[in-house]
Amino acid sequence: MVTRFFRALTSQFILWSILSVAPSKADQPAISPWTSALLSEYAYRKDVNAYCLAVVAQIAQKPANFGKVVMEAVNRAPEFREAILAATSQAFPGFADNIDFVLRGGLPSPAPSQQFSTATNIKSNGLSLWSGEVELGGSRSTGNTDRDQASGAFKLKHQYGSWLNEAKLHFDYARKDDETSARRFASSLQSRFGASKGLYAFLFVQYQDDQFSGFDFEVTESGGAGYHIVDSERVTWRLELGPGGRQSVVSESHKTESEFVGRASSEFVWRLSESAKITNDTSVVTGSDRTTTENTIALSTTIIGQLLGRASFQVRHSSSPVTETKATDTLSKFSLAYQF
Repeated sequence: MVTRFFRALTSQFILWSILSVAPSKADQPAISPWTSALLSEYAYRKDVNAYCLAVVAQIAQKPANFGKVVMEAVNRAPEFREAILAATSQAFPGFADNIDFVLRGGLPSPAPSQQFSTATNIKSNGLSLWSGEVELGGSRSTGNTDRDQASGAFKLKHQYGSWLNEAKLHFDYARKDDETSARRFASSLQSRFGASKGLYAFLFVQYQDDQFSGFDFEVTESGGAGYHIVDSERVTWRLELGPGGRQSVVSESHKTESEFVGRASSEFVWRLSESAKITNDTSVVTGSDRTTTENTIALSTTIIGQLLGRASFQVRHSSSPVTETKATDTLSKFSLAYQF
């Protein structure tokens, strides 16, 4: 078990390192789709520090778009105006004299020497955009295990230009009478490269170890294209589709089953108010042996600062379960989450 987990985690770390390489200096829109989504999230959360950092990081990628980025950032969150101006003036002192001109509608283009100097200084300071979340709580499962259990999750995002890398870890665990009665561990790594007009490319890998699923572990890899169906301050929705592969080790025989699969996923966010939002994530992996479907709906509300309360319900279904296992599992969870 430890060896399998170490190999899976190592392979995902190597993939993360490869995909985190800075993108080429091709022409990009003033604000990339990923930064746009992050600005909407930070404006909703009233996180002025994260908002300003995202603006500065975006300018650092292409200083020639300084004016356009500042104008759009101020228009998106007028209440952050003074903080945005202070942050950009401090990070880019060579542009400070142009800020008033920018806000009157002008779009100054910095001289080549200014572009090089500013970009070099920002990159040498290691400025990039990181965010994440730690979640702990209790849950109730039905299906192959009917138990109250401890649950947790960890998410980490790293954005650099048009690249967004995201890692996720989830676990559910319970013991009764000195025996493990529930144990599920899942980790995934996804890298997305956002193009203009809402279209982007992605690579995805996932490792799952569920003691009561009939498999020792499963690994799924996929790559393809995604599209932003809706990208507004209140609602965001994106779809992804692509081919891939799946390797599953059957618990009873320890035989490895490999197959080509297709994977589709949907991520939906609806911000009900400044302190509450609903998310709905769905993934479908289909192959010649079976189709697995997973859907999670969650309601998150702000308690204080970056601390959230969350209630979620998850359904997992397999069209062809292993002998003596059930086709459907559910998980009801109540937890606290801290965003950083």
